Amino acid sequence: MKDSNSPKVTVLLLSSLFLFFSCSAPEAEITTALFNEGIYLIPYPQEVILGGEDFVLGGKVSVVLEGDATDSDRLTATALAEQLKKEWGINAVLTGSPSGQSIILTHEGVSNTVTGLPEKKALQGYQLTTETNQLVIRTKGESGLFYGTQTLLQIIKKGPTGTFVPGMEITDWPDIPERACHYDTNHQNAIPGAQKIQNNSIRLYSSRGIILSCRWIAPRNSSERIYR
Repeated sequence: MKDSNSPKVTVLLLSSLFLFFSCSAPEAEITTALFNEGIYLIPYPQEVILGGEDFVLGGKVSVVLEGDATDSDRLTATALAEQLKKEWGINAVLTGSPSGQSIILTHEGVSNTVTGLPEKKALQGYQLTTETNQLVIRTKGESGLFYGTQTLLQIIKKGPTGTFVPGMEITDWPDIPERACHYDTNHQNAIPGAQKIQNNSIRLYSSRGIILSCRWIAPRNSSERIYR
């Protein structure tokens, strides 16, 4: 007599073996050059070359806007100075020429890697390089200058002798010309600090659009329904 349950048993056995080996397989460790240096940069740049001289910020640094700076450029430089003070206690002074330790923001000398991109991507691209006495952010457009300064704020480290940026060269541009953040209200309370992270992400990446996920919820101890 043919066992009508044998196909089901076979399928169940194969499924169990698949799950066993899937769960038992060791996970591949994914690391990056910056991660290995203890730097957690989001989004990760297109090109990173580590090496060269560290840029030591110290307690005071000059923020230099070279060339014909626009109002948007000056706003970016001012915001950078404010964040350096707020996050690292560094007094940043906006000047027209380098003096001592300097962060130079310029639209000159951008490589073909950036300028050769399609226009919308090129305007958001930037290059960041370090030397002993200066850190230079080169960019074709205003947006790129902003993104470059936001990267700078994420790669500063605290060392035995003070704050510094490890020697490196970063070249970055967006994969797609239009940037957006996914703002998920469904799960923002599931993880402590999630809403703050989402708010900072929108500010940090100056997104041109927001993908909003939301739903109706009923608050505790209330029959009132709120749409978030």
